[in-house]
Amino acid sequence: MGVRLRGFESGDRKAVMELRQLTFEGLDPDWELRRWEWEFDHNPNQRHDLPYTWVLEDGSRIVGNFGMIPVQVRVGDQTGPGYDGIDLCVHPDYQGRGLANPLADAFMDSIHGLFPFVTAPAPVTTHLLVQRGGTLIGGGTEQILWIHETGDGGEPPEVPNRSVAEVRGFDDTHDDLWLRVSRAYPLLVVRNARYLNWRYRDYPGGRPAIVEARDDDGVLQGFAVFQPDRAQDRAYLLELFCAPDDGDTAKALLIDARQRAVAADLPRLAIVTRVPVLQAALRDLDFSPHPGELPAYVGKVNASGTKVEAGQWYVSLGDGDGLFSVHE
Repeated sequence: MGVRLRGFESGDRKAVMELRQLTFEGLDPDWELRRWEWEFDHNPNQRHDLPYTWVLEDGSRIVGNFGMIPVQVRVGDQTGPGYDGIDLCVHPDYQGRGLANPLADAFMDSIHGLFPFVTAPAPVTTHLLVQRGGTLIGGGTEQILWIHETGDGGEPPEVPNRSVAEVRGFDDTHDDLWLRVSRAYPLLVVRNARYLNWRYRDYPGGRPAIVEARDDDGVLQGFAVFQPDRAQDRAYLLELFCAPDDGDTAKALLIDARQRAVAADLPRLAIVTRVPVLQAALRDLDFSPHPGELPAYVGKVNASGTKVEAGQWYVSLGDGDGLFSVHE
């Protein structure tokens, strides 16, 4: 019969997990199972019209995989399904035969969602998706990764009119913030409380710190998510979400993140952003562009009737799977 493409079925999980173990070095099987259950089984945007992954099958043997974590996206005035591609792989015995092509074709097919995207893809995945109309962000085309060398921290500057506090999760005030602020961004993953609680509060690999900034009237103006990574001796600011012209909120949340990195004795703090005001705040607070070419993001706008392009995408480290290996 030869190799055929089909959608994931409930009995495929063990074979897909074994394929991933074979093709990606250093995976922890217990963690990968927990991660799978969180990514797919407990995902609040779970879909019944799209499989968990596309698989390649040779007889009864699964020899290829391209996973799809469902999200909601906003593209201009349209809100609808999108998905984050993860773990494109082909069994070593089948590599060199062009079998990644049907996986990439299925992934980018416009019938499946408004915006398919991949974060931190391998070069071959980047090439396949750009061939199929994907737009590359970062990865040498644009500087989006910023690093702060924490040192001793020094005396943090004060930011007027903002109070910062850690919270346990997200609620309707974060939904209100989303509705107020998100229209200023042409293309982004929907960051409502339902999604954010799944992505951060319920993340099974160690709880990141959720921090919010409010003005003098107590109105929520932005939030950040701080993730330590002791295995790599660094910290990540997975989110910094506020109005794109709100430098005060950005600075208040960045100063808090710097202090958290110092307190955790982590010498580096990393953030990804393309927002000019946020980048100006980063420069003011001694963040520097990372000299390398990573990370890369690739996406394709499938929404019809819109002038929004993938290059207008608001990105964060929390958008994709690049840090799903971080767990304590």
